[in-house]
Amino acid sequence: MMVVSVKTGTDPETERVELSGGCILAYRKSYLPPSCRGEALPRPGAELPPGGEEALCFAAACFRAEQAALRLISRAEQTVFGISRKLERRGHAPGPVQAAVSRLADLDLLNDKRYAFRWVQSRLSRGTEGPLKLLQGLCGRGIDRDDAASAIRTALDFEGEMGLLRRYLAKKFPGFNGRDGEEYHVKQKLRFAGFSGSVIRAFWEEL
Repeated sequence: MMVVSVKTGTDPETERVELSGGCILAYRKSYLPPSCRGEALPRPGAELPPGGEEALCFAAACFRAEQAALRLISRAEQTVFGISRKLERRGHAPGPVQAAVSRLADLDLLNDKRYAFRWVQSRLSRGTEGPLKLLQGLCGRGIDRDDAASAIRTALDFEGEMGLLRRYLAKKFPGFNGRDGEEYHVKQKLRFAGFSGSVIRAFWEEL
């Protein structure tokens, strides 16, 4: 297979190559294997080395996955797990998806810890979910459990957790006033919801 033409894109790291078979491929150089970089990059009139066409096709697939990922990121913050699943559902192969997502994570365009913190902040501003529900919500979005727990601890200080506990009680136990007959049941529910013992004790001291 012969290279007919090579054009550099607006980003100097990208190229558009036309092959003698009529195939036109746009790719990012960093997605090529080391054997196809530097002096081995496609040049007009040169024959592709063995495996060269496959390498170009893979790099082009990575570049397409990257462009699709950037469009998703431009709309909203994404997780590594979530964006990978979305790309594969759109027909991108797992290998190119992994390569593109890895590059975007290295560039900090994908950051699960940042996503987790912002997601928790958003939920706290308008929701009444307990800490355990928040943790489950993050883990369900593919966030590592330790990163999810850290995000909740960071976003939910003592006063914040106390405010959340009050909202949680108002929704789950409307009219609750700390009567002895309800105390044990309500405290158990709060513990199961993930509220800390120190916040539960402080709340009861206020009643």
